Amino acid sequence: MVVRDSDGDGIEDSKDSCPNEAGSKEMNGCPDSDGDGVADKDDACPNEAGLAALAGCPRC
Repeated sequence: MVVRDSDGDGIEDSKDSCPNEAGSKEMNGCPDSDGDGVADKDDACPNEAGLAALAGCPRC
């Protein structure tokens, strides 16, 4: 059986929530560009660190 890892992040595609974007194991294979603990795919402000309770955006 061949294990595919399309983005080369070390997480096989079948277990990777973002199989075409390299990410971390903690983010289920998705990137977190701003390092706030919210994966970019779920982050309303992916380039600005924020809070999970605010969909990854900082307080206003």
